[in-house]
Amino acid sequence: MKRDTFLKILTILLLCFCWIDVIWGQISQGGQPYSFKTNLKGFDGKDIVEIKKNIPIITMLPIEEIVFDSIKQNNLLYENYQFAYGFNVSIDVKKSAVVDSLDIGLLYRLSIKSNGAKSINLIFKKYILPRGARLFIYNKNKQYIIGAFTSNNNKQSEKLPTLPVLGEEIIIEYFEPYFPDFSGQLVIGKVNHDFMGLNLIINDTIRDAGSCHVNINCSPEGDNWQTEKRAVCKIIISGTGLCSGTLLNNTNQDGVPYFLTANHCVNSQSVAEECLFIFNYESSACNGNNGSAVHSISASTLRATNYQSDFTLLEFSHKPLSSWNPYYAGWDRNNLQEAGGVCIHHPKGDVKKISTYSMIPITSYCISGYSQNNFYLIDKWIATPNGHGVTEGGGSGSPLFNNAHRVIGQLYGGCSNHNDNCNNPLNDYSNYGKLCISWDLGGNSNNQLKNWLDPISSNETFLDGANVCSQGMTESLNLSHTIDSGVVEIYQVNKNIHSMDTLKTGAKVSYEAGKDIVLISGFIAEYGSDFIASVQPFNCVQGCHPMSLQIINTYFSSGGNLCFTQTNANSYSLKMMTLSGQLAFQQTGSTNTFQVCVPIPVNLGIGAYIVTLTLYSDCEELSETYTAINLSKRLTTLDKNTDVFVSNFDEKKTEIEDNEFEGFDFEIFPNPSDGNVSINIVSGFLHAYSVEVINATGKLIYKIENFNEKTIKINNIRFPAGIYFIRLNNGENIRTKKLIIL
Repeated sequence: MKRDTFLKILTILLLCFCWIDVIWGQISQGGQPYSFKTNLKGFDGKDIVEIKKNIPIITMLPIEEIVFDSIKQNNLLYENYQFAYGFNVSIDVKKSAVVDSLDIGLLYRLSIKSNGAKSINLIFKKYILPRGARLFIYNKNKQYIIGAFTSNNNKQSEKLPTLPVLGEEIIIEYFEPYFPDFSGQLVIGKVNHDFMGLNLIINDTIRDAGSCHVNINCSPEGDNWQTEKRAVCKIIISGTGLCSGTLLNNTNQDGVPYFLTANHCVNSQSVAEECLFIFNYESSACNGNNGSAVHSISASTLRATNYQSDFTLLEFSHKPLSSWNPYYAGWDRNNLQEAGGVCIHHPKGDVKKISTYSMIPITSYCISGYSQNNFYLIDKWIATPNGHGVTEGGGSGSPLFNNAHRVIGQLYGGCSNHNDNCNNPLNDYSNYGKLCISWDLGGNSNNQLKNWLDPISSNETFLDGANVCSQGMTESLNLSHTIDSGVVEIYQVNKNIHSMDTLKTGAKVSYEAGKDIVLISGFIAEYGSDFIASVQPFNCVQGCHPMSLQIINTYFSSGGNLCFTQTNANSYSLKMMTLSGQLAFQQTGSTNTFQVCVPIPVNLGIGAYIVTLTLYSDCEELSETYTAINLSKRLTTLDKNTDVFVSNFDEKKTEIEDNEFEGFDFEIFPNPSDGNVSINIVSGFLHAYSVEVINATGKLIYKIENFNEKTIKINNIRFPAGIYFIRLNNGENIRTKKLIIL
């Protein structure tokens, strides 16, 4: 059960003296490969001057030009568009790689090369990673990086398809912590050689689709379709093919990520497991060619498919993150439609396009052997101010929207009518499998849409689309607690609120529910409390909100705390291992606050430990592995609930003079301070930096490492009144300034 409160929001703002890595791209964790870092340490704690340079290279066999020519010819005949040639391989990364020993784990690196490839993507046929492990893939010049992939990417199929990485040679870098829950397995099953330049499209170099197409963000064509466009995705199929499709809403409106595409694109579970779905791949400019592929989901489950109306319904392996701003499109299963609508698609894998029609969709006979009523035909796309949108290969599976902005079918292609594409846009013919036919085609859930898109058997003939609910909004709430005077609380739920709350005088409470608010016997609103209740349709679905994690202290004492900050997690697990491989301590708990402190046993021995900390939510998992040191001596704390420790710096004096360095400066305000301090970087914010607090005798009493925000807020400092020095170190320059606490 979650709730939004103004007080919680204020608390989060006050506690933000350090910030976090946010999960991004292909539901990956982000971050930097270990080999890129300059301060690596070995298992013995000593600095590693240089990791091994000689990385093994596995080179693919040459591909004859006749193979490429054959594929390109087929692309003219079929609607699923192939951009790469796939090598079937079996490469065990851990067995083939060079290995380096770091302070917290082993680093494996392996290079794969395919001469002449414009980009390379991989499909792991066995991907099973323990918590704390990280996988990165990058090109030789280290300018294009994807990852980190973690245990969060483990799937029942054990497969993982990856995005293309620019260039003919890529490096696979895998980190596994010492003493993992189990030994990770990484076996590559397919290496895909891009010969068409798909990744060049991603990097704003070429425009592959016909010149007559209209970008989705052109005005006026895309003005009224900015909501629906967020449901349309580009698909990379088995690392070699391209199609399009749509995220759909269902009558339960529970955010299950059902995705509609074409049967001739995906029609088996094995292929569904090798699909990659890219959201928001579009240009912000009307004439732009660039798109970003960082919002992507790998793998899916086949729910239903039928060649007779050429539809496939998939379920993503993961909900799209709410930060991507996804939209669950509505649908209409009526056969008769009014005039006008659009198709939103990715022709030839290009950035998102829009094609406009003004005719009434007519029934198409399509190809011989298909039912005469299973397809809509659009035989007249209209010219618009910025072009004359049509359809092309790579757009297969893309949605046909009616004038009510609901999906009525998915693109098959030209059928028996010749599709001239941009060569002759006036005569472009496009056939779409009817959603109304796919609804109850075939008689069972494996080959029809009804059971999935209408799980509550509402028999609705249409459903509107929905956005993802804002953070903190839940499906339903059962409330029973006391809300004190002076507290402001807002509860927003998509469905029902049942409350036995006690509202004290001076409390301010608002209930906003999508369906019902029920005040159960025992509910009390005392005189002088402010209670507002309203029922309003939120028309949103439950999403997956990105988690974040920041370690606060890596030094502690027996009986002290290890602390971290988090967002959107429900629970955590923490495991501490000795350097000899013995389990020293483990703990699980809830994360109902922004800052969480894990109490450490008083009998824990002095020394270094390898810590793996994992956060969990309803749809995510996020891990961090690091070294923590038990010094046994408690130092000054910033907060009564937080113990922050440093190394044995307090045993020696620290230089406190203010060194002048150009290009790196900060300000402290207010100064003098009553214990609430803000530190703001005013120049030189290029790298992460450390923050140190030094007392008047030169002792280091507080330290934050690897901070990467421009502003730090430290509140309720419990240092005695006096003179202190704040020192910031960004790895290149050091600045020190005086702070007076009254």
